[in-house]
Amino acid sequence: MATGVWTDAADTQLETTLNGCYVLSNTVNMTNAIASAVPSITGAAADVLNCLTIPADTVVLQVAIEVTTVSAISSSTLDVGDGSGPDSWIQAVDANALATSIGDGAYAQAAGKSYASADTIDVKIKVASAVVPLLIFKIWAVCVPLN
Repeated sequence: MATGVWTDAADTQLETTLNGCYVLSNTVNMTNAIASAVPSITGAAADVLNCLTIPADTVVLQVAIEVTTVSAISSSTLDVGDGSGPDSWIQAVDANALATSIGDGAYAQAAGKSYASADTIDVKIKVASAVVPLLIFKIWAVCVPLN
């Protein structure tokens, strides 16, 4: 298993609303991530990508992921979580279907998670073997600063 940070562009604050709420997003292109070998990302089973950086003293209300280009490997799935729960935001996203998945894991069922210290929203690749080239996905987090 390799863990790496990959962004085609920096985490993006999309919109600020009343009381400072904002949305972070990132688009991940696995072909580019594998080519750049961000550290040791191969696209193989159990690779973990740190996709969004969540600042300390932030509540994340919801996370969503959209597969925009499907995986070339059948039965590929993705889990979305953080350092303490690898699938606590979204479980078993089908990487072979163009679709958007909204948080259904333990954190989403608890109406979000409060991050006292900085963390990352991570995507774990789950595939029986080989790599997941071609896969492109976008991930979002709705955030509320506590300070």
